[in-house]
Amino acid sequence: MVTKLISLFVLLFCTINNVWALPFSGPYAGALIGSSDMNYTSGNQGLAGAAKDEQNRAWYVFAGYQFNRNFAINTGYLQFGEVKFEGINQVAGAKTDYSQKALEISGKLIYPLSSVATVYAKGGGAFVNLDRSPNSIAAVYNIPSSDKTKLKPIYGLGFTYEFYPGISGEVAWTEINGGDDIETSNFVGIGVNFAIG
Repeated sequence: MVTKLISLFVLLFCTINNVWALPFSGPYAGALIGSSDMNYTSGNQGLAGAAKDEQNRAWYVFAGYQFNRNFAINTGYLQFGEVKFEGINQVAGAKTDYSQKALEISGKLIYPLSSVATVYAKGGGAFVNLDRSPNSIAAVYNIPSSDKTKLKPIYGLGFTYEFYPGISGEVAWTEINGGDDIETSNFVGIGVNFAIG
């Protein structure tokens, strides 16, 4: 009876230990490709009558250090798609392009679902750069060019699944809060995450 109890205890311990094992600790890096959504409109940009054309393709590269099974520090570069406005003030050929990118640093709170799957939430700050480039026709109508960088809050959610030791698939959502002429922007992507070392 004692042997059976000990065997059961050892089996239970090994099972729990395996379920809560950290997929990896240490440095990591990865990349995601996906889609962005930026809340720039002709109304909030003062571009009367302009038609919006948003190219949603976006990508994100990142690296970080996971200290334990529940916490990591993450840095990343996020390149959003482009937004184009055409027909400003109902003038054919009057257009302006918006390009946005962000450099972030954030903390990640990680919750292991199993020995190979985790979910996480992240939060921190991002230096967001917005470049607005009107063409010469739009400039005649006092549409200014601008290149501004602002520090904005960033947060997100993600899911990882380790399908090979040290290599995980990842799905993530990230949002940057708007303000100071930077509009709220979102990114959803899928990619891969590599343990380094």
